[in-house]
Amino acid sequence: MKRTNVLTEGAIFVAIYTVFLLITLYVPILSVISIFFLSTPFIIFGIRHGIKQSFVLLLASIVMTFLIGSIVSLPIGLMFSVTGIIMAYFYRQKRQLFALIGGTISLLINFVLDYALSIVFLGVDLFSDVIQQTKSSVRETLAAFPSMDEEMKKTMMEQMNEQFDLLMNLLPSMFVIVSFMLAVIIHILNIGIIKRLKLNVGTITPFRDWKFPKSIIWYYLIATLLMLINLPKESFLNIALYNIVFVLQTVLLIQGFSFIFYFCHVKKLSKAVPVLIVIGTFILPILLYPVRILGIIDLGFNLREKIR
Repeated sequence: MKRTNVLTEGAIFVAIYTVFLLITLYVPILSVISIFFLSTPFIIFGIRHGIKQSFVLLLASIVMTFLIGSIVSLPIGLMFSVTGIIMAYFYRQKRQLFALIGGTISLLINFVLDYALSIVFLGVDLFSDVIQQTKSSVRETLAAFPSMDEEMKKTMMEQMNEQFDLLMNLLPSMFVIVSFMLAVIIHILNIGIIKRLKLNVGTITPFRDWKFPKSIIWYYLIATLLMLINLPKESFLNIALYNIVFVLQTVLLIQGFSFIFYFCHVKKLSKAVPVLIVIGTFILPILLYPVRILGIIDLGFNLREKIR
């Protein structure tokens, strides 16, 4: 009887996955939301029945993905289904933080594999192609202004090329950061469903209480100082330093946001206030700098102790 119930429940979750996949593949606007729920059936099923049963669900979902989409849609299905299973494994152990870390690693591996396979087997470097198309668009835009000084155009193109080269070099750290952000979104969207179903998955430290080790500041300082050395632009060390600094800057930014949430909590401000501040900083990127500085001060000088 129990096995029959598991199979029935598995069939229901495969159907739910199929609906979300159909929306993701064929409804452009809703796909932005539905793609994050591709992991949901695997998370719920995995928490209830364990990781072994989840792999049976995975096989069924692969078949459905191939039937309603194509071989091109398989990477999307695999990315979110495997991530859901890994997160479910840690949720089942009541370790939400590890679920976030595991989800991040799973997404990162999938991103890297998909990117590498697309280059090797399809000859398509999506990231590079997008940059090249953007460069071409900028050149065409500049060419549409014949009155603009040629020297100015040349300077603008050189600056743009430098920025795009930097962007290409930052690809590894961008993969890491995007993977973490996606894992956080999946966690936030699914934890509410998990609680509604009254599944015990433990707790996680509230974001306002997140605090990274103070050593992060020293790593950031050392990496920044090393960048002052005139290294060859395409050297491995130079690219590695850029990526390390970029990741550490993101960590300090998260620390700054955490302090803002903590401050609003201590001062009993509306929960909407810190959320609006976060949204505002991404609308006006110049505000990211003071938030990062706030993160540095919070780590280095125990700013939270002074506002209690």
